[in-house]
Amino acid sequence: MIEQIVIVGFGCIGQAVLPLLERTWPKAAITVVDRVLDHTRMQLVARHGLHAVEANITAGNHETVLGPLLSPGTFVLNLAPSVCSRDLIALTQAHGALYVDAGIEPWDYEADPQASHLSNYALRDEMLAFARGRESLPTALIAHGANPGLVSVLVKAALMALAGNAGLQLPEPEDRADWAALARALDVRVIQVAEYDSQQAPG
Repeated sequence: MIEQIVIVGFGCIGQAVLPLLERTWPKAAITVVDRVLDHTRMQLVARHGLHAVEANITAGNHETVLGPLLSPGTFVLNLAPSVCSRDLIALTQAHGALYVDAGIEPWDYEADPQASHLSNYALRDEMLAFARGRESLPTALIAHGANPGLVSVLVKAALMALAGNAGLQLPEPEDRADWAALARALDVRVIQVAEYDSQQAPG
């Protein structure tokens, strides 16, 4: 049972996901943490009955700011840029809390054009290495934004629906090889995910 939700980064995604969180866990207390709690954000805080903490989460203060908010039964949703996924996972797991983020983040993105250690591939490899040996700790789900993330869930659901429509009585795959085998059995050769981005740069 989720008793407390902590949203780190109360920007457009954090604000948009509020109705889903409230519908799924109607009794959970929700705390939002953001470096700027402006008038619009505070209106939402008041309207939804949230707790709010105005703080810029850094490598030096994340334990003291977020630690007191965490306990078993807490669900942490990290939606802030430049707030290190790895360190927040370590903190939440140490308190028995659950964790999810929309993308793997470091503490800061350097201006150095040679900073290849901050590429998506490097951050993913670092996270995979960090995860080894932590399998018995509370769940941490990383890079679970829209794409990748939700798209992967929807594709798997679609493959299972196709299998059912085709009369294939198969158990749900357990790993990547099993999902690939299911796609081959269904003769699914290409999956295209199209995104519509309505953002426009100023002219």
